[in-house]
Amino acid sequence: TGIRAASPDKTPYAGPVPDAEAWRNDYASLGKDATRIPDIPGRHYPGLWISTAHGSRGLSSAPLCAEVLASRICDEPLPLEWPLVDHLHPGRRIIRDLVRGNKG
Repeated sequence: TGIRAASPDKTPYAGPVPDAEAWRNDYASLGKDATRIPDIPGRHYPGLWISTAHGSRGLSSAPLCAEVLASRICDEPLPLEWPLVDHLHPGRRIIRDLVRGNKG
């Protein structure tokens, strides 16, 4: 047996690493009204990118996530549409916790 890291929603995290404290401050208003999204770009740690939490599907998801990361880092065309790339973003859990009122 083994242990595989997986996200709560079973979707891997692939993208720039968010500054979690900054996101909690910048997007705190989502806890009161999730429909009013602040027009603030999420702050990230410069040059720090991750691809993790692939779980049992890592053999199929890791190569695609690697291609997404390489494309974003090198500013090249993406292999996926932006809504799918956004769904992989490591900051999605922070936003979900704010909307649900969790401290995270």
